[in-house]
Amino acid sequence: MVLVNQSLRINELSALLKAEGRIRVPQFLVTDFAIALQQSMANSTPWELAYYDQLDDRPKKLLPEEYQQKKLDWNEFLTSRVYPKDAQYGFIYESYMIVTAYLEGRDKGHPLHGFLEFLNHPSTLNLFRKMTGSDAIVKIDAQATHYRGGHFLRQHNDSDSGKGRLFAYVLNLCPQWSADFGGLLHFVKHNEVVDTYVPSFNTLNIFSVPQEHFVSPVATFCTEGRYSITGWMYSK
Repeated sequence: MVLVNQSLRINELSALLKAEGRIRVPQFLVTDFAIALQQSMANSTPWELAYYDQLDDRPKKLLPEEYQQKKLDWNEFLTSRVYPKDAQYGFIYESYMIVTAYLEGRDKGHPLHGFLEFLNHPSTLNLFRKMTGSDAIVKIDAQATHYRGGHFLRQHNDSDSGKGRLFAYVLNLCPQWSADFGGLLHFVKHNEVVDTYVPSFNTLNIFSVPQEHFVSPVATFCTEGRYSITGWMYSK
């Protein structure tokens, strides 16, 4: 089954990525496949709440029953744990670690597991090698994310301390999105925003690592949320 848009201009995308360090690839997947992925995220994905705990200075997660049933003082949690004024880094969003669930045998048959297999199929890896101009890509990981109102990802550069990250990617799966909803992917150089990507449906973003970037907070009036699958392409 063909899952990638066959009209992509791979050589042009590769040249642009080499020149600019980042590319947008609209209509990356065939439409039916993209819709099926989005619906699985909206209807059947067991999300956890991922956040960076500013007091303990490390990433943490909350299970759905711990935050959906309001077993904590939400405002106090955000103020004391997520939003300290002197924080240099932080994030909060709903997360589903596809690779972890796949390897642990959880949620068998979930469409997101099929997407992970698709990413690491030899033909897909070859496609990304051609698109990025890097024959060093040997594997791709994946995390599903859902940014609700107020969720964000602060500025960072994806530096990996020898893990072999070559490129980051974000596959946006928001059915309808306007720029004023927030959740925009911003690229930064010398403390100035130099480029911005709106999370348009079925658009794949790829950018070289390291590169400074952040995701702006999603507007609180946005009820659907920002769905995406994100990860890295690795050399080892």
